[in-house]
Amino acid sequence: MLKTGLTSKTVREKHQQWGFNEWTDTKQPRFGHQLLKMVKEPVILLLITCNLLYLIMGNRIEGSALTISLVLMIVISYYQFRKTQKTLTALKELQTPYVEVIRDGKAQRIPGRDLVPGDLLNIQEGTRIGADAKLVAATQLYTDESMITGESLPILKAIEDKLIGGTVVTSGKGQAIVTAIGNWSTLGKMEKTINPLVASSPASQKEMQQLIKVFFIIGLLYTLFLVIYLTCTRGHLINAVLTGLSTAIALIPEEFPVVFFLFTAFGAWRLAQIKIVAQRPETLETMGAITVIGMDKTGTLTQNKMAIVKIASPEGTRYSPTEDKPWEDDESCAILSLATQAAQEMKTDAIDRSLLQTYRKQINSPQFPPAIQEFTVEANFPATAQIRYNTENTHFQIALKGAPEWVIQHCTGSPEEKARWQLSLEGLVNEGYRVIAIAQIQSWTAPIPQHLSTLSFTFRGFIAFADPLRPEALQVVQMLHKAGIRPILLTGDHPITAQHIAQKLQWDSLEYIDGNQLEKMEDQALQRNVQHCSIFARIRFDQKIRIIEALKQNGDIVAMTGDGVNDAGALRAAQVGIAMGQKGTDVAREAAALIVLEDNLNALPKALLLGRRVMDNIKKAFGFIIAVHIPILTVTVIPIINTAVPLLLFPMHIVFLELIIDPICAIAFENEAEEKNSMTQPPHKRNARFLDQSLWISGIIKGSLMAVVMCILFTHYLYHGANEKTLRGLIFLCLISSGLVLTLNMISKTRSIGHFYKQPNKPLFAIVLITTTITGILFSQPFLQQIFQIEALSLSMTIYILGSYLSIFLLLEGSKIRISQ
Repeated sequence: MLKTGLTSKTVREKHQQWGFNEWTDTKQPRFGHQLLKMVKEPVILLLITCNLLYLIMGNRIEGSALTISLVLMIVISYYQFRKTQKTLTALKELQTPYVEVIRDGKAQRIPGRDLVPGDLLNIQEGTRIGADAKLVAATQLYTDESMITGESLPILKAIEDKLIGGTVVTSGKGQAIVTAIGNWSTLGKMEKTINPLVASSPASQKEMQQLIKVFFIIGLLYTLFLVIYLTCTRGHLINAVLTGLSTAIALIPEEFPVVFFLFTAFGAWRLAQIKIVAQRPETLETMGAITVIGMDKTGTLTQNKMAIVKIASPEGTRYSPTEDKPWEDDESCAILSLATQAAQEMKTDAIDRSLLQTYRKQINSPQFPPAIQEFTVEANFPATAQIRYNTENTHFQIALKGAPEWVIQHCTGSPEEKARWQLSLEGLVNEGYRVIAIAQIQSWTAPIPQHLSTLSFTFRGFIAFADPLRPEALQVVQMLHKAGIRPILLTGDHPITAQHIAQKLQWDSLEYIDGNQLEKMEDQALQRNVQHCSIFARIRFDQKIRIIEALKQNGDIVAMTGDGVNDAGALRAAQVGIAMGQKGTDVAREAAALIVLEDNLNALPKALLLGRRVMDNIKKAFGFIIAVHIPILTVTVIPIINTAVPLLLFPMHIVFLELIIDPICAIAFENEAEEKNSMTQPPHKRNARFLDQSLWISGIIKGSLMAVVMCILFTHYLYHGANEKTLRGLIFLCLISSGLVLTLNMISKTRSIGHFYKQPNKPLFAIVLITTTITGILFSQPFLQQIFQIEALSLSMTIYILGSYLSIFLLLEGSKIRISQ
């Protein structure tokens, strides 16, 4: 392997010459394009039409005020868009894979975007190659170039071969020199012609799109009816059209897609604040419905810090380390040496790291003959091996380590010897250790074998490792149980070792299925067994996928944790794949929906809690949108029922109300903390509609209650001789009060208004304060009264209106307290 690389000075010079290793983003929306897109929105087009009608009528004051309001709405929308884009850009930067390079003579991990031509890359199994490069050193290095060529099989690479940036190393190791980056790389040149797959929209988004179409059709038909009816009964076409347009604006629920997009984008940003990257923000929707989470033992539930605690000889003699020098006897040293020769230098596996570190500590400068060929774990080969020359360089020797049952099966020995080895193995696994078996072929003179599964080995012993549980593991498992999520253990370890871990973590069941049983099991039988079995031991990576698919067939929403190359398939198969820790491979990270950047299992419940919070807040915002539009719709019906009633709502009133409703939805509800019982509630049902029946019923009841109060007040003052502008002012104040009451009540399902002092929602209080202040100014300034065609309300009328809505608010809060208790 090469030891040198570029110097820091050279890297700086190349950055100035070549820039960063990233494609020029030609698809970034420009201001003009985004402005045009906003103007094409139905609500904005309707408001522009209203503005033109005001100008035709000669109402310059109303027209100018509506223009200012229209510009304000566009500015707010663009601000929200830019803020969201910045959030998504920041998330994209967090997703940038890291690469290992040699610079200034030292190995360093750097973001892939910092690569420059001439950089020396260290690559190994699971690495995604950061840029186009030329291979300069390799040991059995295979890459997956299916994304470029469509070839499904890995390709063996030789020295001087080209490595394409973005492809994955499936096995082996090597070094390569970067030859092209960014737009000059193979993928960079292809970028303009690549047609990325369009991800299917989540069910909730499809549901919203259908709902908006329905509302649009209903609104259009109702608007046409209203315009025709009002023109025939009142004889003023333009006023009728203005009222119809106002109604159309009120009926189109344009807030639905905006709320969903903003909430999931900012939910992903909140995840990033706790060191969790959501590859796709819409994953947050699925997180609230997870029912099963598959967990690997090593590195997920345990610390992945393998310490050698026992070495057992074929005769069953056990050796333990001493304080001064770990292994003093010749037999244990020989077993340790052989296991280390089977390990891989550039491997992320904790066992390989432990073997190499322990042996180097035992022998200050260990010298092994160079490896001629490596064999890594495969579906039918649960072991690793190295072929080397012997010390005399006269013939080959093969060192092998792997799953004890497989190794014993492939070693020569009498039935009595194999029974003794099996008994020794059971004694170690019963103590909760992770055990590997060591074997060798001491002298091999034939040509180098391509497969080892058909060879017979000499058994040399066992090495037992202790991998302590993470301190937070028990608490996390208990939290998952409380949240109605069933954890299952998927591991390649011995069943007894898996049961030992599960028992410590208070698993719901210690029943297990091993890989051999799974191999013989039909799919239907597996679907039945996964309902009650929570431990799967000695399983291969392809069997993990079978288990996940069986769970999905049963209707479960499955999350899966993993960090290795072999976990990629399972991470993709699960509805929510979670790549754990900083040591995970690039392949695992890219297959996952979530990437946990820190080695801390507490990230799981935090992510689940945030997912539930986002979905709860979206549903509450949708309920608010439904409720707040009912009083507005009611106002448009009043002039139809009673032709003596003047037209009450004009575009300016709708715009003002929308300027209240939009920030409430986009800021206040999004910022609301999780409900106090979020992690003790069962997951959302998989097949349940996102806008379910309870949400509609709650929104309609509360919105209707606001409308009834408004109608009672309006009827009372109508029959007591109130003039047109007073009645319009009354309706306007009722609608504003309805919005504020519904906001304060619906923003939390479990907390009453008194609890907001303990956990304040600052944007909510800011919006309430600003709305109240502006409303007060609007009713007190003659100029604004003229624009809104209202007049100041008497003190008694104001008290009656505010008192009525305060009473309704207290009633709703009281019912909330009773329900939560």
